[in-house]
Amino acid sequence: MDQSLLLSIQFFLPAVLIHIILCHLTGTKKFMLKGLVLGIVANLGLIIFLIYKNNFDLVAIYLLGTGWLAYLMLFINLLNSVTLKMLEALGQESSGVLPKEAFNKFFNEEDGLNTRLDSLALNEFIIKNDDQIKLTSKAQFMLGIIFMLRKIFNMKS
Repeated sequence: MDQSLLLSIQFFLPAVLIHIILCHLTGTKKFMLKGLVLGIVANLGLIIFLIYKNNFDLVAIYLLGTGWLAYLMLFINLLNSVTLKMLEALGQESSGVLPKEAFNKFFNEEDGLNTRLDSLALNEFIIKNDDQIKLTSKAQFMLGIIFMLRKIFNMKS
């Protein structure tokens, strides 16, 4: 188990470093796709290494895959946290104090909703027109998977 953990960390840490560099060089567009592809490449690299060493360690493969998905989820949730964005707005003020009117200007329902819609449009999940919002096939595919998983696990939305 200790060797499996060490081996998965040896593939995980370079993947994180590559992910950070990739995001700096290419921007955040298609962040999730880049992250998933990099995770798959890291896992394939580990599998090829294990085959080469004649030591097929399923625990190391599992730890790397699970660790990578956990990393992506933590990273995404931190970046998109509304609470963290509120704290960031306060932290950017030199005094640490933001007048209530300015705070409401940044975080009112209308602007907050528009920011989220802009993010969905940027990531090609919706198409915004003047009088309507349309789901893209990418969003419909993802929602189909989510709805199927909710049925499988008997989860209510």
